Amino acid sequence: MQKHPEPLKNTRGRVLLDTDIGPDCDDAGALAVLFSLEKKTGFEIAGVVNCTSNPWGVGAVDAIRAFYGMPEIPIGEFRRRPFLPDCLKYNKTLAERFSPACRRGDAFPDSAEVYKKALEESPDHGLTVVTIGQFNALADAMRLYPDLFEKKLGALISMAAEYPASRGEYNVACDAESAAYVFSHVLCPVILSGHEVGYSFETGFPDGIERPENPVWLAYKLWTDGNTVRWSWDLTAVYYAIMGGEGYFDCSPPLFVDVAPDGSTTSRMAGDGNARFLILRDKDGLRDRLNGILQEEK
Repeated sequence: MQKHPEPLKNTRGRVLLDTDIGPDCDDAGALAVLFSLEKKTGFEIAGVVNCTSNPWGVGAVDAIRAFYGMPEIPIGEFRRRPFLPDCLKYNKTLAERFSPACRRGDAFPDSAEVYKKALEESPDHGLTVVTIGQFNALADAMRLYPDLFEKKLGALISMAAEYPASRGEYNVACDAESAAYVFSHVLCPVILSGHEVGYSFETGFPDGIERPENPVWLAYKLWTDGNTVRWSWDLTAVYYAIMGGEGYFDCSPPLFVDVAPDGSTTSRMAGDGNARFLILRDKDGLRDRLNGILQEEK
């Protein structure tokens, strides 16, 4: 059994979440986990970045931010090139119905600037980055500010790839070049919640739970066409970053992750590798824990 890095609940450290909110509803669930556990454990959210160029993505993030009473948390949007621009199944509805920033017509800063500010305001090796989408926004920021990332980034925790290999997990395959850049340049410890972890159980809002004023519930309802439960990919990475293993997870031995041009990944076991994959040990317990967070009354 491998040692887990120190979780945010213990360090009271700083975290930046990088999401592709829109292509699936588990991003909304992951934001709920982030905001809910911040209130309970006292770590600091340095920012949330939307790595898609969908114009309503930042509005959906703001809607959930407002629901949890955290209007001060910075939000950045990816504007450097078109990237997954058509994620409209729930983003537009959430933004128009629940986003104070959209109602005011606020402009959001560029994602790279949110990364830069979060790094600058963190102590050395004091920022944890959690990615639950593609690696384009992170890779671009790393290229712009390599010295800041080397000095300030303490850990990278990602929902990505698959253990021990994948023929093209979505978050990697959508932009394999950026994923390869991140995995080959990041120097801090990397923890990966592979596709198989979140795919093993569903979370959300079962029949009988109606929360029409909750943007997270609405995201699940719209994405699933009324089913309101979904696989738990993104929630697992966020929960682990905050709470650690807790008996729900073990970690693989140290390894390096290689990304091919087609988005497939392979793991090379190495004692000096800086990456490890999560291995799920208590599926039912983690499902119940995450459902409890999502279904809390506000």
